[in-house]
Amino acid sequence: MKKFSNQIMKKLLWVVGIAVAIGACDDPYEDSTYLNEENKDPLGMLMAKDSLATEWVEILRYSGMFSALNYAMDPFTAFVPTNEAVEAYYAQKGVSSIEELGKDFARSLVLMHTVSDSLKVDDIIAKSYLPNLMDERLLIGIDTLNAGEITLSDQAATSMVNVVEKEIPAYNGYAYRINKVLNPLVETVYDRIAQGGVSGDPNRYSIFAAALEEAGLKEQLSVVADTSRLQNSVTVIISRRYYTALAVSDEAFQKVNITSVSDLKRALAGDDVDKMVTIINPDGTEGTVTLGALMLESYLSYHVFSNSYDWNSLISPVSAVNDASEFTGDSTCLYDTYLIGAIMQLSRKGNVSNVQYVLNEQGTPAYLVAERSNVMAKNGYVHEIDAWLPIWNPEQTAVTWDFAASASVKSIVEADPDGGLDVYQPKEPVSSEDIINIAGNGDFLYENTGVTPGKYFSISYVTCTKQWADAYNHDRVNFNLGYMGYISMETPTLVRGKYRVELDFLYNSLTQQFMKNMTNGSNGGLIKMTFDDAHEQMASPYTTIAETKNGVYSTVLYDEIEFEETGKHTFKFVIMDPAAATNKNFTLQFDCIRFIPITE
Repeated sequence: MKKFSNQIMKKLLWVVGIAVAIGACDDPYEDSTYLNEENKDPLGMLMAKDSLATEWVEILRYSGMFSALNYAMDPFTAFVPTNEAVEAYYAQKGVSSIEELGKDFARSLVLMHTVSDSLKVDDIIAKSYLPNLMDERLLIGIDTLNAGEITLSDQAATSMVNVVEKEIPAYNGYAYRINKVLNPLVETVYDRIAQGGVSGDPNRYSIFAAALEEAGLKEQLSVVADTSRLQNSVTVIISRRYYTALAVSDEAFQKVNITSVSDLKRALAGDDVDKMVTIINPDGTEGTVTLGALMLESYLSYHVFSNSYDWNSLISPVSAVNDASEFTGDSTCLYDTYLIGAIMQLSRKGNVSNVQYVLNEQGTPAYLVAERSNVMAKNGYVHEIDAWLPIWNPEQTAVTWDFAASASVKSIVEADPDGGLDVYQPKEPVSSEDIINIAGNGDFLYENTGVTPGKYFSISYVTCTKQWADAYNHDRVNFNLGYMGYISMETPTLVRGKYRVELDFLYNSLTQQFMKNMTNGSNGGLIKMTFDDAHEQMASPYTTIAETKNGVYSTVLYDEIEFEETGKHTFKFVIMDPAAATNKNFTLQFDCIRFIPITE
């Protein structure tokens, strides 16, 4: 793997690359020179001399990325489609040139085919995927029909290519010739719905898509990232947006005699569909809308989750079994929706040979349509349901609150230089833990009173090794906030009623024995807790451990607590252990909180 010494320039170019990816129109290195001591062509010029890559070079020039790939201080690996591959791609798209697809799409094509590293064949085949400059994964495989040939496919599995010529050397990296064009994932969640998902039929979800547009949710589901600038700073923060949408087909609507958006509004609001009602706008002012419009927005918001769940992630809370013998039949879980205070129940029905997943089983239910689900978008996923699924309030259900399971934490972890796409919620225990600073996460309000420096940040996202294989989603959040430091955060939406509240936490016998044994000034990690500034309770989790080995342990925080209204609640704890200010090994390693219904 070729190494380059100018790391400062590499970081600068990466920042420029992000700017290019999100909308720059001009080549940032158009007037640069590309001299180097090895007297080799950089990648752009190498391709320009290649008679088999003239169509791709046209795309490079039109996108404004030709000179950027010539910049000799930064290493790249470029996957270069042949002229025939580009022409076939144009035919597939129904165009004759890159200009018809536009500069933004051209730039996405280039970023899709470029990796920010200089990779030889051995480097590539040693990996399962490559992160490209679009911040997506190029999945790596070996062609079973053509021995030794490398295949690449996009993360959404819409295209697969063969590498037909390897390791073409340039001064700043390598080019690899490929036989097809990789399709960039540029469609948003709304785009996927408007296109009809896997069917490709724009009429499949035409009512649902038109309703999203009329209610103003089209714009929200089309946002990929937000950009903001730190106060009094030149630092720009890019926060990814993530959504999961449950799309209702026209066929499903027609089962209940809904054939238009007007019909849908009347089904939701009845004869009062045109009645004017008063609302409070986001800026605090009052406004008026029709009841039909208000109910439509609420209904659509109910069909959106503010996180990105692929099929496996969506069903995993009700399908967490290691083999067929452990399949226990029915189970349920709850999901927060984009509609404030409204939750959805997902249930697993049947047995391992005939399993189905149903939403709001006791209400007006809808089944997930597996073969038309798991449609990947740039900012999330789309899943199809087989019925219109009106808003419904489910009965109490056990809720597992994973401190790290939020779009905000996911965005920080995936954007962190030490994080990435494969770090957040790993599928299995990791060989060595990853530690990511998530103290800037907007979900947490905290104060650090001063803690002895250790290996963790004030608030750390940490992946789990095999010693803690029982951790939920194979991760945890570590809190190092000092003596009398505190943190508050919102729970998931909970159905009104009584619950027993349990905490799952991790114990490391090598570094936390003093907490378990209450030595060296520790009182066992004592915390003072409240919900909504009430229900004050004290707990020392680490004193409840009966074992001596590493593991994930559970303790009861509240034998019984009652929430009188359905909704989210503010959970706050204050660290009351003096060792938090004196011992570098002090850390609270919290996995999740479980709310277990108490039914009378």
